[in-house]
Amino acid sequence: MRKNLLTVTLIWGFILGLALSLIQFLRTFSDLEYFSINPILDLAQFLAFVGVLLLGMKEYRDKILGGFIKFFKVFFLGVLIVLISFVIVVIYFTIQHNDINKEALNQFHQYTNSFVAALNSSVFVLAFGFLFALFVALYVYKENKTDENADAMIDENKDEIIENGKDEDNNNQF
Repeated sequence: MRKNLLTVTLIWGFILGLALSLIQFLRTFSDLEYFSINPILDLAQFLAFVGVLLLGMKEYRDKILGGFIKFFKVFFLGVLIVLISFVIVVIYFTIQHNDINKEALNQFHQYTNSFVAALNSSVFVLAFGFLFALFVALYVYKENKTDENADAMIDENKDEIIENGKDEDNNNQF
């Protein structure tokens, strides 16, 4: 099961990291003279977070665990997906600050190197990622109620069986 968890985490974390990196790449060219597409890119980030987390969590719940998952397990999966995407976004921002947008690095981060600037730039992935993982985990988790009901029914039936067994023993004595 851990191999499947690792596989799902790496695949969906990589997809989310690439999607967020692409959105950030588009954001560097979004300062058009007549129209700003930043609100559209903000919406795209929101949809990327929610969509990828939802698809990854549902895949793990439905295909690997048979349709049931506890809240903390699905939240842990979401956090792992966010952490993998965070690594991808930090790598992208390091490349962006070194090669693509050097003047932004010089303007905003005069006293730091590009890796520290990339970490500062990608903190939003962790902050919003944990928040979205929490909300999507609340939506996705589904506990197996039949196991709990079956255990309760067994306990009830056990008492009945014991009582019936005592009654039969009493009837056999006469």
